[in-house]
Amino acid sequence: SAIDYWSHFLRIRLDSLSDFSATASAGDLNVLKAFDDEVVYLRTAIRAIHARRNHTIPTCRLPPEILDNIYSFRVVVDLPRKQNLGWIKVSHVCSYWRDVALENTNL
Repeated sequence: SAIDYWSHFLRIRLDSLSDFSATASAGDLNVLKAFDDEVVYLRTAIRAIHARRNHTIPTCRLPPEILDNIYSFRVVVDLPRKQNLGWIKVSHVCSYWRDVALENTNL
């Protein structure tokens, strides 16, 4: 299962980091950098998993032309206001929708 796999993987990585930090001197910046590097990689991996997950959702696979039509309609009927992002909310659906919105020069 995913829980077993990631738990096993995490134990191995943390044991490795613990061994590294046990042999380092107090305040060794290399130890902090090693932990920070792990965090950066894990965040990257999580983003990749989220993107792959989102790609299984039909609305996150709509062609850019369809999304451009949706955005054009939303711009007219849902203007941003002080307490409401209006049409801008469509760019928060998923990273694909955001990318398509950012490429649309009419927005």
